[in-house]
Amino acid sequence: MLSLHLKNKLDGISKCSAKGEHKVKNLFKILVNNLELWDWAHQSIASNKGATTRGIDDVTVDGHSDERVLALMESLKLGKYQFQPVRRTYIPKANGKKRPLGIPNYHDKLVQSACKILLEAIYEPIFHEHSYGFRPKRGCHDALHHINYTWTATKWFIEFDIKGYFDNINHHKLMEILSEKIDDDRFLALIRKMLKAGYMEDWKYNKTYSGTPQGGVISPILANIYLNKLDDHVERLCSKNSFGKERKRSPVAIRFADRIYKLKKEINGINPESFENKEAWEETRRQKLLEFKALQGKYMGERPMDDFDESFRRLKYCRYADDFVLGYIGSKEEAEGIMANIRNFLKDELLLEVSEEKNQD
Repeated sequence: MLSLHLKNKLDGISKCSAKGEHKVKNLFKILVNNLELWDWAHQSIASNKGATTRGIDDVTVDGHSDERVLALMESLKLGKYQFQPVRRTYIPKANGKKRPLGIPNYHDKLVQSACKILLEAIYEPIFHEHSYGFRPKRGCHDALHHINYTWTATKWFIEFDIKGYFDNINHHKLMEILSEKIDDDRFLALIRKMLKAGYMEDWKYNKTYSGTPQGGVISPILANIYLNKLDDHVERLCSKNSFGKERKRSPVAIRFADRIYKLKKEINGINPESFENKEAWEETRRQKLLEFKALQGKYMGERPMDDFDESFRRLKYCRYADDFVLGYIGSKEEAEGIMANIRNFLKDELLLEVSEEKNQD
């Protein structure tokens, strides 16, 4: 349970961010003067499976104490704290390739975790509802549920996968995006130092010129902050490419429905007294029912709505981390135009490339 003092500070950050009238200030001051924030940061690390995983040294979550945290806070205050390179390792991917992971040491994890709490207070109120990856109380099942229950009658699916996303986030662009909401040079400088810490692989130090390492505590929220610009852009596309109350019914479906209605009326109007005997009446009725059933089958095989209705369009969007998909009701040419628009935005504005082997409609 957070104290009222810290809760009020975080709520104030969230309200300032949500209003958007002013940038958020004093983050570094909150970071280095609230031991309770660090206790919360420690708890979020300690509950993870990788809590005891080592970075490049032997310091782990074991032995955590207020004294150790206070020393960290003082080091940050004095500007003496230095981030260590992450330890790079690899895990297999489903396609047979390997994904690089960067594992920070415990002290760096703790600093990242404390910064993450502050960043979540800023950005969770303004993140888009169609963003599901690495967010509190949201997950992949929520994304699938949203698509399954709200993307009705979708004609085209446009799928994207960003090429090496976590490794290719542009540091300068990321800091530019962060500075749009944050007015705190010391806090921003701390984030910049995290990004530039480098990595160790086979006992050799490597500088980092781009990216935020998968495996880092703060990496997921930084990745979401970066792609929130994409969410803004796609939201505008969805607004532009969604109009009309509902699609017109298909002309073919209308004709089938009329024939079915007339045949049903004809069947109900067959008078047994107009036949020589009961058997003749039953046979006529049976033939009409077979005709009715066959007509219903053909009707069910037709698309009920008009795919070429120029007065109706819908564009839907869902993102989970760097994987995202759009659902479109409209022409294939228009869907391809939307795909090209997003690909160009990623390249020109966010300096990212789409993985062509997954990009499809």
